[in-house]
Amino acid sequence: MRRGTFTRAVRKGIPAELRPRVWWHCSGAAQKREHAEAVGKRGSYRRFFDASEKPIDGALDQTGIVEATYETLQSWIVNGEVGKVAHDIEKDLTRTFPTNANFEGEEGLTITNSLDAGASFPCLGSSSYLGLASMRRVLLAYSLRNTVVGYCQSMNFLCAILLLHYEEEEHAFWVLAALIEDILPDDYFTPSMLGSRTDNAVFQVGPDESSCGARSSKESHALLSVAALPAKACLRWKLPRIYHHCEALSIPVEPITCSWFLCAFVNTLPLRIVLRVWDILFHEGSKVIFRVALAVLSLREDDILGTNDFQTVYDILRKPASPGEAPSSELLVQETVPSLLCPAVDA
Repeated sequence: MRRGTFTRAVRKGIPAELRPRVWWHCSGAAQKREHAEAVGKRGSYRRFFDASEKPIDGALDQTGIVEATYETLQSWIVNGEVGKVAHDIEKDLTRTFPTNANFEGEEGLTITNSLDAGASFPCLGSSSYLGLASMRRVLLAYSLRNTVVGYCQSMNFLCAILLLHYEEEEHAFWVLAALIEDILPDDYFTPSMLGSRTDNAVFQVGPDESSCGARSSKESHALLSVAALPAKACLRWKLPRIYHHCEALSIPVEPITCSWFLCAFVNTLPLRIVLRVWDILFHEGSKVIFRVALAVLSLREDDILGTNDFQTVYDILRKPASPGEAPSSELLVQETVPSLLCPAVDA
């Protein structure tokens, strides 16, 4: 299938039964697993120290990635090779979709192949057990793989969505790795969160000199060199009425969009829309994040401009697709991909 044809098919929506397979191949997760297995077979492990100063065996590259298999990472967990990050993960486990049955208990819930249309977060895998234990294993393993990131809040939500799609948690692990390391921009989840803060600043006002004045030289350089994020794609350029309305009401947009970007719209949009967004994200990359954010705000522009009440506008921005007001996934995709926001698809 030609790329243009495939892109159009993805934008129309991936069938639920094919979604895990498409995400797996589009994300590059398969190649990541194969590479880790190849490194293991070469025996190119060496000693290094993690953030807790505990020695671990692994092939550590210049990016801080330990190229070890999922099985190896799990063996390190069993041997107690995790540091203080385990405490941070533990605190977030029960906060992740607490009303979803799959994550209510330590052992989870047997899930079926059927899609429960009435559920907030439907079960999509084959008969298997999901739950806090699976999420804990995946997040701990990733904290050992990526020594720079370790663990960051919001990764638990990304992990949970993936666990609801893959009957084998190893598949969820490798797709999570691809999402953090290859698809979302650099430094989204590092302790400095420079990538996330840069994207939020660029999204709101654009990468100009005035937006960098109060920042460090490193941050300013980052803001001024974001070639992939043209100024015309920013809120001030694309939706100036919303931008100036929020400025007039002194409503901080950046803290709100930070949650949108870090969670890839999980907890912001209804699940059926989140999955459509992720379909396009895995295929077309992180540029989709800005396009969807602009599309969501565009759909709520009349509501935002129709009130001068700070709390009302803030609530709309915080939950732009509240129950009964959520735009359909088809309308959102239509708003996301036109030529105004997205380049033409080659035939």
